[in-house]
Order: sequence, then C-alpha cells, then structure tokens
Amino acid sequence: ITAVAFPREDGGVTVYSSTQSPSNVAGVVASALGLDGNMVECKVDRVGGGFGGKQLRAGWISAMAALPAVKLKKSVKIVLE
Repeated sequence: ITAVAFPREDGGVTVYSSTQSPSNVAGVVASALGLDGNMVECKVDRVGGGFGGKQLRAGWISAMAALPAVKLKKSVKIVLE
C-alpha cells in the first residue's frame, strides 16, 4: 500500500492512495487532521481487482502520510511492502 500526501495552500491536503475506496481514505484523513471533508482530496490511479484487499487499510496509512505533510508543509510518501 502506498500513500503520498501534498499539503495545499488553503490548509487542506491532497492524497494519492492505492485504494479501492477513495471516499473512506478522504474521511479517515479528514478525521485524523480535524478538517472538514471538503479540505481533503483523494486521487486514485487505476487499481486492480482483489476486492476488499485495499478497501480499508489505506485510510490510516494515508492519514500517516497526511499528518506530517500538513505539519511540515512538505510532501510525504509512505510505501509499505
């Protein structure tokens, strides 16, 4: 699972995540950062099948990338093997 987070000028964050549930990722990241849902943008490249395997784990991994990204105002990438 991979997550890359980029802080935005408006205080929000854009997250690229390998997930099958971008709405879950956005919700978890918003909750972890204490932001409104509209301040988190989740983008997903094409992901393969294997239904459910990447559904819920990606949320907290994306939040782990988003928190330091917003605090440090730098992009953060997390890759789990």
